[in-house]
Amino acid sequence: MNPIQNPHCYTIPIQTSIMPRKATNIHFPEKPASDFNFQGNQTFPESEQVKFTTLTSQDTVLTRTNAIDTLLSHRNDPMSALTYFNRLERTRKFVRSLDSLCVLLHILTRSSETSRRAQNLLNRFISGDSGPMPTVLVDHLIETAKRFDFESDSRVYNYLLNSYVRANKLNDAVDCFNRMIGGNIFPWVPFLNIFLSALVRNNMICETQKVYNEMVLKGLHGDLFTVHIMMRASLKENKHEEAKKFFSNAKDRGMELDAAVYSMVIQAFCKNSDVNLACGLLSEMRDKGWVPSEGTFTSVILACVKQGNMAEALRLKTR
Repeated sequence: MNPIQNPHCYTIPIQTSIMPRKATNIHFPEKPASDFNFQGNQTFPESEQVKFTTLTSQDTVLTRTNAIDTLLSHRNDPMSALTYFNRLERTRKFVRSLDSLCVLLHILTRSSETSRRAQNLLNRFISGDSGPMPTVLVDHLIETAKRFDFESDSRVYNYLLNSYVRANKLNDAVDCFNRMIGGNIFPWVPFLNIFLSALVRNNMICETQKVYNEMVLKGLHGDLFTVHIMMRASLKENKHEEAKKFFSNAKDRGMELDAAVYSMVIQAFCKNSDVNLACGLLSEMRDKGWVPSEGTFTSVILACVKQGNMAEALRLKTR
């Protein structure tokens, strides 16, 4: 992946009675909207404050390089880096670049003590009405990691993907996911499941299939909950054969399936009048010590009646 040349920057207007000097904006692809702002900056005990000279109206505008260099000087002290960044946010003449944000995120996600703060920072940023395109943001994260020698870590990208999902910006989440996969950065299974569930919940079934297929191409099939989601997506569109395929593939891989998955696939078999297979799976459930729900029993009984297999229907009814 080629590094991004000439990283773009943008200005953060701070409301005050004294109007700031007009800064020249360099635009990168973004959604049409106003400048970007973070809300609700954290406050910290005095012992955690970073000591640096307070800017006055006579100071020159902080350059992108100044901010990044100072952040990097605190790379082993994430809380100090965050405090420095937050104080700059309140400075009238601070011109923040996308790179400075990415550097801060890399620093924060490398410590268990500040990784939650990185998530909150991304949530506030992504929930705004404007921002860079997801591909631009992912590219900047990749490029700054290489340029400033941060160890390879997919945590920040997973947090970014999850922030798009939390903000219900699912098309952006899809773009973010595709760019991550293109850079061989893979979502963690829990975040993948949250993403897939959101797509299904919003009836984006086609996108759900595409995302899952991309993961499978990389040799990643997810876990039991992933199987639940994909079967539910198939049944939502009455694609019963597809649901059965997810079940059989998971079983062939040796995955330990649960009663809920068995119930879903039994429903699919009943819809396709595969009564014998449905009855077989019902027996498997009982052999495993699971008690099928009334709905599952009813589906199989009705399927038996529909096919004229009254003896089996009666046997199940009087179980």
